[in-house]
Amino acid sequence: MSSLRYEGLCVKLENIDKKKGLFNRASSLWIFLATHGMWNSDIEGNEVRAVVDSCTGEVSLVLSHKNYELIRALEANPIFHMNVERFVILKEEEGAASPKGGHIRMKRGEIKSVGCLETVKVTPLAFHAITSGFHRLGFSYRIVALQQSLAREIAGAIGLGNSQIRTPVDLFSVPEDQEITGSLAAFLSWMMGWSKLNKEARDAELTTSVIEADPSLEELEEGVDMLRRICCGEKIELKVKIEEKNRKALVLTSKLNFSKITNYISKVALGRMNSYIGLQEEIKSKVEGEEFSLAVDFSEQMGPCDIYLLVSILKSADIAEKCREIWLIGTPLSYPTAMYSCFYLERLIEDLKLGIKPKFALSSEDPAVSRTIAERISSGKRKLLYIAAGPTSHVLSFYRTLLERLKEKASAIPLTPRR
Repeated sequence: MSSLRYEGLCVKLENIDKKKGLFNRASSLWIFLATHGMWNSDIEGNEVRAVVDSCTGEVSLVLSHKNYELIRALEANPIFHMNVERFVILKEEEGAASPKGGHIRMKRGEIKSVGCLETVKVTPLAFHAITSGFHRLGFSYRIVALQQSLAREIAGAIGLGNSQIRTPVDLFSVPEDQEITGSLAAFLSWMMGWSKLNKEARDAELTTSVIEADPSLEELEEGVDMLRRICCGEKIELKVKIEEKNRKALVLTSKLNFSKITNYISKVALGRMNSYIGLQEEIKSKVEGEEFSLAVDFSEQMGPCDIYLLVSILKSADIAEKCREIWLIGTPLSYPTAMYSCFYLERLIEDLKLGIKPKFALSSEDPAVSRTIAERISSGKRKLLYIAAGPTSHVLSFYRTLLERLKEKASAIPLTPRR
């Protein structure tokens, strides 16, 4: 493997359609996520690619030279979540003069070719997870992407399988096995890079939002082996089931001998999803056949998988027709994935022909702001069910305001396995 040509897993992001406008193109969604919702732009050409190195886990972003302005912006702006080890620029036009910005790329040796052992197509969220940096949100995006890729498996494990409900992966016409492969590659490449960082820096970066982020040596070795086999085209079939020996919990399984890494992924990526076990009965008892609104608070590790499961619960419990609106409440940290999930919710409601209005609100940990948002959401007279997640200060001030305004018509369910 030479320094100018390396081989690994090529992850491809293709446009949804040819329409212009925010969220009508897959590249727009990826840039929206990568810039924390602060910029919207399209990619020149039909696709953008990233290559995950099979030996090191390092990621290279492969773009046409026509996207030089975008590349410079992504390199220069420090608020962007995106971080890849290298940019690979392809000069696509034979015999043409040096493209705009081409000279500096030639000096750096960045106009080159790349080799791929395997190519998969993924959703914008999975692509964003692969190209995110080694920080707290970067880790969260990888967890959310894995949850999204396993949404159908998770729903089936907790008894919510419904063929009428399209998963987030279905929305982008992406093969589910390819999405799982891409999301796994994102998680495993992060794990390899994360293990090389200073431990004190790792502990300080993650704070308390992620538990057991550091893999053991055995888990890391098995993860490296899994990534290499993925990059060589081996299919890693994953299943989700409920383990009931000690307590009910979702666990990830594989036919291959990957018990250590699948157990690690189960703890990190599926632990929060245990909160959906038994949630259907709890929601149905709170609603009691009345018309209601649903307000869903978004933490940084929530995403479209949560929307898929919640809508599946409403359908399975035969209360979807009683739901009049669903509010998604984002905070500054969860804003990009909450908006991405709102995009999915809008299309899901259209598919199912439900009379639900999807709505979005941006709140914060400031109690004054969360009280204002709560007043807006509780302006109606119908029952309101609040799925409580997100920052503690926000949740407390938000729910207190709901109780003051709606009294017995307001109820809450904490989205935690220990509720």
